[in-house]
Amino acid sequence: MGKSAFDIDEIIAAQATPKGEGHRGIIRVSGPGCFNEVEKFFNLFGFQSNRNETFIVDSFFSLQDWGASLPATIWYWPEGRGYTGQESLEIHIPGSSALIEKVLQTLFSTGSIRSAHPGEFTLRAFLAGRLDLTQAEAVLAVIDAKTDDTLITALKQLSGNLSKSLSLLRENLIETLAHLEAGFDFADEDISFISSEQLLARVQSAERIIDDRLKQITNRSDHQQLPRIILTGYSNSGKSSLFNRLVHRKRGNGEGESAIVSNVVGTTRDYLEEEIILVDHKVLLTDTAGLSNANRPVSDLPNSKTNRDEFESKIRVLTREILLNADLCYQFMSAELFVKGDQILPPPRKNVFIIISKVDLLDDELRSSFPEREDLFLVSSQTDEGIEKLCRASENLIYTESEDAEMVQGTVLRCRDSFLRSLKSLQETEKLILNSADETLIAYELRLALDDIGKILGVVHADDILDSIFSKFCIGK
Repeated sequence: MGKSAFDIDEIIAAQATPKGEGHRGIIRVSGPGCFNEVEKFFNLFGFQSNRNETFIVDSFFSLQDWGASLPATIWYWPEGRGYTGQESLEIHIPGSSALIEKVLQTLFSTGSIRSAHPGEFTLRAFLAGRLDLTQAEAVLAVIDAKTDDTLITALKQLSGNLSKSLSLLRENLIETLAHLEAGFDFADEDISFISSEQLLARVQSAERIIDDRLKQITNRSDHQQLPRIILTGYSNSGKSSLFNRLVHRKRGNGEGESAIVSNVVGTTRDYLEEEIILVDHKVLLTDTAGLSNANRPVSDLPNSKTNRDEFESKIRVLTREILLNADLCYQFMSAELFVKGDQILPPPRKNVFIIISKVDLLDDELRSSFPEREDLFLVSSQTDEGIEKLCRASENLIYTESEDAEMVQGTVLRCRDSFLRSLKSLQETEKLILNSADETLIAYELRLALDDIGKILGVVHADDILDSIFSKFCIGK
């Protein structure tokens, strides 16, 4: 975004509807005096507008180069009433790409209207106080949302779900700081405008609010990305077969294999990832390299024992790193080894499903030997047995777990450090109060906390931060 993007007195215009053909195309225009510039191209048939009110008027846009007039509707908002907070309007025309481009070129030909930069309409809304920075980020998240839950989170943040609580917190801390600093002028007279007990209670309350937000960030820092399901377990336990079945089941065929399937253990050396649909929602499916067991053929491993140990160690480290980012883990166990007594069921763990694979090889008596557990699934990649049940249970778990996410990913990434610094400052303030420290030191730490909370809301900002955020938008937003 160039420097001119911050010149809010210029009139800007851009296509607001998605690129391509459609029933209706919308061109958005914003800036002081924009109606005077645009009405030159319309025949309003004596229409007398009240520029202090919103209005809608049907008319014709003159395409002089083509010797034609285009049916169009003007939607008008006076200053303070529209999205950007400026005088603004929309031109609604038939959704032909050629027509939209021609109207834009006609507007730009005046020299008084220019093309908007990416995100410039939302930037102007932010600078006018119509949105705070967290709401502006939510606009982008709404546009980019890939799942219903991501969209719901973005809409909640756009409605002020996050900013209202932080704004109230900031106002309370400003009031607290004002009471504290008011006493500085009466230090010799021993007059206090806020007691130590009141000061401590307000600071501790602020700490709890910031700490709760940090926990949300920590627990669901990747919420706006696709949820991840990890397949892990011993080699030749059926991981890759189920991976391939889940990848191809929604395509209506079983052709092609993403993971190599073989009777030779350890075929998957690294890890594979595919985006799939479980039932209604998308997830990222990751197939990790299998771990060896005592029965693993030596010929399938690196030659020396040292190399084999090093190989196994690398696989385990890689698997652990991937598991740290998992929303759900499928831990595979071979039905054959379980029946032989070579494997035992682990105790239930949060967000871990035990997958007993290859159950098509077992008779009814052996199947009945498995205990009834909510986290235990008997599946067959050959017959599809148990796969639909597994997918539904996985989707229910993942999307129930994610319902409490309250911040879009862009806000999480930008604000993590500000939340951490503000919490640290509040904790330091609490220590100073408990130690009866000089009130000027307490006030200093409170100001630091306020600065970081202000950065989250965008009350305190730098141009390079705004440039980074709004340049990610598409033109017209």
